[in-house]
Amino acid sequence: MAAILRAKEAGSGLEDIRVMITADDPFERRKVLQEQRTALPQVITAAQAQLELIQCALDCGHDDFATCPHFRQLVEDRVGVRAPRHIPVHET
Repeated sequence: MAAILRAKEAGSGLEDIRVMITADDPFERRKVLQEQRTALPQVITAAQAQLELIQCALDCGHDDFATCPHFRQLVEDRVGVRAPRHIPVHET
């Protein structure tokens, strides 16, 4: 049970944990770890980008961080498109 909890805390998915625990072949267990190691740099990069975006929003001095030019630029740079400056309101 401790191995399952530790693997889950480390970010392993339940299917990978199942294979590592139940596989009779040690090479199969090693394969799961190698696949996780291969994928981990992309996961780390995504988590760092998420942290940067969250930190920018939390550090923003604007009443609404979504209207902050710095925050909007950070989002635009990440997705490569311009975010709308405003949402048009139709008056009746």
